[in-house]
Amino acid sequence: EQPYFSMGGTGTTFPFSIQTSNRWEVNLIQPLFTGFGLESQYKINKAGQKLSKFQLDEVRLNLIRDVQTAYLQILLGTRLNEVARENVASLKVQRKNADANYKNGVVAVNDVLKAEVALADAVQRERSTAKQLVILRSSLNRLLDIDLQANLELAGIKEATYDFPELYELYAIAETSRPEYLAMETAIMQAGYGKTAARSRYYPRVSAFAQYFRE
Repeated sequence: EQPYFSMGGTGTTFPFSIQTSNRWEVNLIQPLFTGFGLESQYKINKAGQKLSKFQLDEVRLNLIRDVQTAYLQILLGTRLNEVARENVASLKVQRKNADANYKNGVVAVNDVLKAEVALADAVQRERSTAKQLVILRSSLNRLLDIDLQANLELAGIKEATYDFPELYELYAIAETSRPEYLAMETAIMQAGYGKTAARSRYYPRVSAFAQYFRE
């Protein structure tokens, strides 16, 4: 007869066993041959890690290139703006002299008008170079992830003679070292591993199976 106990006053009964029965079971399956599927998947993951590293290197090198380019453009833009300001100052003196000579009857009014037109053009160029310089500085600040309005003080470039390899040598170095090429080669290898992994399901699979249980 099944033993049970009841809750007083409720009329509800619950069956239970005389003794507690526990069963422990451990299953172990070890693949012996999966048609090169596991090995191919491992190589795919390793290639994926390399691909991520090459992509990170590509972003890093591109950022360095962009920062260097922006830096040089700011130096050039600053110099152009200085030249434009110097030109404006020079034309102001010429306009002043032309106006004085006209009042003294030395030159005609056309000379004064020419000086005023030249000065107006120079002022326009100076404003244009100043505006372009603001844009260049904002671009550099954006690359450096700082406030776009920050006014960085940039050091100039020392005048020196640099020895660079020939252009064909630079191309050869790029073909063996640029992350884009390395990433492309890795992606091709990864695709090959994926092909092998896809073929693995057509091979018979062999596994070792072990079971242990205890009551």
